[in-house]
Order: sequence, then structure tokens, then C-alpha cells
Amino acid sequence: DRSITQKNRTDGDLYDLHAYTSTPLIENKLVLSTAYSFSALHNDIGGSRIYGTGYDAPFDPVYPGRQALDTGFIDLEGSTKVEQHVGTFTIQGRPIETLQVTAGLRIEQQDITGASNWLGTDVGFPPGLTTTQTAQAAKSDADTTGFTESLEVRYTGLTNWVWFARGEWEQSNGDLNERQ
Repeated sequence: DRSITQKNRTDGDLYDLHAYTSTPLIENKLVLSTAYSFSALHNDIGGSRIYGTGYDAPFDPVYPGRQALDTGFIDLEGSTKVEQHVGTFTIQGRPIETLQVTAGLRIEQQDITGASNWLGTDVGFPPGLTTTQTAQAAKSDADTTGFTESLEVRYTGLTNWVWFARGEWEQSNGDLNERQ
């Protein structure tokens, strides 16, 4: 008999904060709106994948049931952290009752970091089927900043008809570093 036991451990915390304003101006013909959001996510991971004679077997580097390319791991530990800031600014005008113009700007900034360490227990090719134990690590860092501008024009002056046009432009900039 041959069994695989994989154990996964995850633990996470999520925090979120929102704030917004809406201010009517010039006899309600103009409305200024702003909003801000902050989110933070933190995850911890751990676990193992072990091939053995039964469920929950301890790791045995000379287990006779090994097969080529069995890929296992023990002592997995790691964490990920994500922080995101989003701000918006919108101005909406209604110069006449049937015409509405809305312009907006959204700014988003996101930072992501992650790291993990584990002991890999990979089995090679025949004839030896040797199990190698190698300490492995992975790390990733990413940060992005994006700007999105939008403009919408809406006309409702004809009964049962709505005419509108909308445009949205987005620019993003960021860095990504991954190492293993």
C-alpha cells in the first residue's frame, strides 16, 4: 500500500477601513464625492506532503514504496501580507435637468510581500530512486500604483430614451520581484 498525507495549515487576518463624503454644491447642480479605502490581509501557512505506508506516516527517506518524481515536502512555513490603499474623487454636474456629466479619478496603491521555507523531499529517476532533501525558499515582493480617469455624459431629454457616452483611461506602474 502507498498513501500520501498532505497537511495544510492556514491562518489569516483581514482588516478593512472605508470613508466617504458627498457634498452638494451650487443648488445641487454640482456634487463632489470622495472616498478612501484601506485593506490589510495577513496569511500564515504551514504543512507537509509525505508518502508512506499509511495515513499520517512519518517522513522516511528510505521508504520502499517511492516512485520516480514523487514530490513531497516537510516543515513548510510562510506568510503573505497585502496592503491596499484606494482613493476616489468624483465630480458630477447637471447643467440642465436632462444632462448629467460625471468625471472621476481613482488612485490605487498595492504592496504584496510573501515568503516561505520548506524542506523538499523529491524522488529522482530509476534505477536508484534516491530521495533528496533540499532546503528551499521562495520570496516575492510586488508593488503597483494605478490611476484611472473616467468621464460619462448622459442625456435623458427624449421620452423612453437615454443617450450616454463613457470613457475610461487607466495607467499602471509597478515592480515584481520573485526569487526561489
